[in-house]
Amino acid sequence: MKEITQKFINQLYKKNKIAYKKWNESCNPYGGQSLFHDFYFYISIKKIQDNPVVKNIEYYPKSDNTWSRLYLVNDKFVVAPLSNKWRVVGRGKWYHFKDEKQLIEKYIKHD
Repeated sequence: MKEITQKFINQLYKKNKIAYKKWNESCNPYGGQSLFHDFYFYISIKKIQDNPVVKNIEYYPKSDNTWSRLYLVNDKFVVAPLSNKWRVVGRGKWYHFKDEKQLIEKYIKHD
């Protein structure tokens, strides 16, 4: 699975922002939830990717045929930004974090 790059995130962020704006203007009650989740997912990745402690970010699980809103940070931490939870790869216990800044400062930085 390819690494998520800053350029890729910026493209998806802009594309999703436009799609969400069009949906919002259409007054359509259906379909906005997934657009919002995707938009929030990209915002979360952008916040984490700018930190020098973060070496790499990849989609999780590492397969091309699935789409989940989880990502892997530094090949160790699985992050679920929509529920503000994270865990270590291979472990089953999920931990809560307040925001991306706390996740980096308190957990990822001290690894």
